[in-house]
Amino acid sequence: NNRLNYLDAVKLLAISSVIYGHCIQHYMGLSMQSLPYMLIYSVHMPLFMLISGFFSRNSLELNFKEFCRKKCKQLLQPYVSWQLISIAIKLLIGSFSIEECVRYDFWFLISLFICSMLTWVYAHLNGYWKNIYLFGTILLLQFGIFRLRDMYPCFLVGYFISCRRDF
Repeated sequence: NNRLNYLDAVKLLAISSVIYGHCIQHYMGLSMQSLPYMLIYSVHMPLFMLISGFFSRNSLELNFKEFCRKKCKQLLQPYVSWQLISIAIKLLIGSFSIEECVRYDFWFLISLFICSMLTWVYAHLNGYWKNIYLFGTILLLQFGIFRLRDMYPCFLVGYFISCRRDF
C-alpha cells in the first residue's frame, strides 16, 4: 500500500474546512471579519491547491494530448455540468447573473485546470527556461482571475514538494 495516511488526514482537514467555512458564511451569518471566517478562508483553498499540486506529478508525465484529455474530463466536464445545473436553479429562483456564475461558482475547478496546464508546461521545460517561464507566469497571474494569483504558487509548492520526495 503506497497511500500516505498523513496526506489523507490533511485532505480530510481541507475538505472539512471548506464545508465548515461555507456553513459559517452562509448559514451562521458570521461576518467576513470574524476570526473563524478569516482563519478558515486563509487556509482551506491554499491547502487544497497544495495537495493537488503534490498529487499532480504523475499526470504531468503524460504527453500533452493525453494530459489535456485527462484534465478536461476531470475538471472541465464537471465545471460545465455543475454550472449548467447552477444556472438552471438560479433561473428558476430568479437570481441569475452570468458574471456571478462564472466568477464565483465552481471557480476552483477552472483555477485547478489552469494551474495544472501551467505546471505541465513548466515540467516539460529544461534548464534556465524553467526559471524564465516560472517568473513570467507568476508575473502574468497578477491579474487575479480565478484567484490564480493566490492558488498557483500553492499548487507549485505542492508540486515541488512531490518532486523532492523519494517515493
